[in-house]
Amino acid sequence: QNSSAGLSVELWKCFYEDGSIKLSHDGQVQSVLNVENVTALSLGFDLSMRPIIAYLANEHCYLWWYDTSVSKQIITDLGNEITFPQLSLDERRLVQSSNADVILTYIRNNKMYMRLQRERFQTEYKITM
Repeated sequence: QNSSAGLSVELWKCFYEDGSIKLSHDGQVQSVLNVENVTALSLGFDLSMRPIIAYLANEHCYLWWYDTSVSKQIITDLGNEITFPQLSLDERRLVQSSNADVILTYIRNNKMYMRLQRERFQTEYKITM
């Protein structure tokens, strides 16, 4: 949660081991969630370097993220039939911070969808091509 040196200073890894979702960098490992049966993970960070993790467990997709409306990390159940959840911060430049968003994309029923952090990941948008 320290973005003072920029967002590209450390290479972070997210992995699942022994019933825990863990984050690591520079050889330091930290457990962040205890969850059974995780089959997919995606890690992202917001502009304040707060981690966001999308994961599949027991055929449901969950999102662990910092909700500014309650000032804490929460878990949102996004439902089932979701595959390939992916997170990305779309704008890393601080001068564009008012436009920055963490985007969650995923596949459901062979269609791609996305949700935005600025909308608290509540609204689902179908991506058409």
